[in-house]
Amino acid sequence: MSVIAELRIRTSEFALGQTLEATPDVRVEFERVVTHSQEWIMPFLWVSGGDLDAFEQEIARDPTVAESRIADRFDGVYFYQIRWSEDILALINGIFDQSGVLIEAAGSAKYWDVMVQFNDKRSLGELESSFNEGASAFTLERLYTPDKPRQMEFNLTAAQQDALVLAIERGFFDIPRTATLEELASELGITSTAVSERLRRAIVTLGRNTLTIDDNLD
Repeated sequence: MSVIAELRIRTSEFALGQTLEATPDVRVEFERVVTHSQEWIMPFLWVSGGDLDAFEQEIARDPTVAESRIADRFDGVYFYQIRWSEDILALINGIFDQSGVLIEAAGSAKYWDVMVQFNDKRSLGELESSFNEGASAFTLERLYTPDKPRQMEFNLTAAQQDALVLAIERGFFDIPRTATLEELASELGITSTAVSERLRRAIVTLGRNTLTIDDNLD
């Protein structure tokens, strides 16, 4: 039976450690794409918050990055195309080698929070061994069996739906607000950062799948 693992990895032992340490207010997250190239695994990254110009300077000399370029700039957000170093590629490939599906991954100055779905618990154990061989390690924050199917109509994951439904039920979106991120996190058994990320992704996904957006509108 498949399991979902929520992992926490020290940024210093994973991608962009040097860059994120130098720009502590910046937050990064992977954009999920399908790629058939072993060299261009997880090639896109959203970067927001903090000093993005300083981030641009730091990433150019980050040892975990072989090549990077800014594909798009938005108001307060940069969209990067990244080719990772061999060491980082080996760690990410370790997930795929265990038939893992990378659902979410977001990094900050101290930690990367990563959500991965595996076919079974044994695959998670083999991934841990793979990380240890690469002189890295992760902390298992949560492990559970998905009890709801992916919401195909709106493309929400079960985790995103759970967070969104709980936020609505507890009055997180009410005015005045009757629940905090910390309270939602406590009920879900995850960090407040992870709750915020799931809510943001859920809202964006719902918007993309339920609204007709005219790119020509000002």
